[in-house]
Amino acid sequence: MYRWEPYPRIEVYCTTMKLQCIATLLATAMLVSCATSTSQTPRDEARPAASRATEITLDQGPRSLSETIRAVGEQYGGSVVAMHGIGQETVPSLALRRSTQHRYVTALAQAVGVELHNAGPYFFLYPDQRYAPLLDLSLAGQLPAAFDTTKVSLALGDGTQLFNALAILSNSLRVSLVADNAVADARCGELVLTDVSLRTCLEALLQSARVSPGNLAVHQGPSHALFAARGRAIPASYLVGAEPGPASTVGNALAREVRVTLPRFVPEDKAVPVYDGPVELGTVLATLSSQLGFTVQARGDASTLPINPCALYGVSARVALDLIVGQWLTDAYGYTIEGDGVVILPITEPAA
Repeated sequence: MYRWEPYPRIEVYCTTMKLQCIATLLATAMLVSCATSTSQTPRDEARPAASRATEITLDQGPRSLSETIRAVGEQYGGSVVAMHGIGQETVPSLALRRSTQHRYVTALAQAVGVELHNAGPYFFLYPDQRYAPLLDLSLAGQLPAAFDTTKVSLALGDGTQLFNALAILSNSLRVSLVADNAVADARCGELVLTDVSLRTCLEALLQSARVSPGNLAVHQGPSHALFAARGRAIPASYLVGAEPGPASTVGNALAREVRVTLPRFVPEDKAVPVYDGPVELGTVLATLSSQLGFTVQARGDASTLPINPCALYGVSARVALDLIVGQWLTDAYGYTIEGDGVVILPITEPAA
């Protein structure tokens, strides 16, 4: 993976059409409103982003690249993505009259001294050719088919951790997007995306967070995706021991569709909070049990394993557990059925 330097960020902006909520982080107000249009009519995203932009008039004094992208995005929309690490570069005084988006982002790139790539649905700003491999990042054929037709409008502040971005999207779109611990704490760059497919949105997020396409693997199901380090042996299920029988109470519970938000429960009509980082598994067992409908325990050092903030929709309780365990960069843990519940444990320990 490309590495990223820590950069504190406490603002997330997300524009959509359906769900509007207010969230707070570190006493700073953040507008979080995410929604989608799930129209099944494909849009020609191969058209250059510039051809879909409103004419832009701009007359501003010096300000950061992130502030410029944010301000123009709020007023005019469009789709511009900056790689994390360049958002604090200063844009000198800039004046444009009835500019196309292509002319606008070209002026930005020249003013800051960075490279510009027209990805089709959006423009991507990155420092130099050392990061050119990011341009090869594509999720085509690696995600559920519905992700190509679900439309998203999204804006995120520079420094937003990827796990927070995925949780915001999951909560809004009623899907399950999770990253393992090699990917999840990457920091996204400033971005504004307008009416793009969910697949395009995810590609832009990963590019902005400097996730190397050569080191990324995607594991998917009908409505979920796990973004993981390439080369990991991720099993079809982390269930250890015998499969539950057809009359098993917990077996039926594992097959039931659930909604899970961690590290704490969030009602469906509320926005997920933005968190600083992962928490230990032991601290979320009670809320996880409540949301799954059966008792979940941890044995041994499994209770100290990190759980990234996430929102899971449209998956069975069994898949939810698989996505939670699948975050860890080890194959040493799984879960087993004990009585009317589940125990997450080191798999070298015999099940009781």
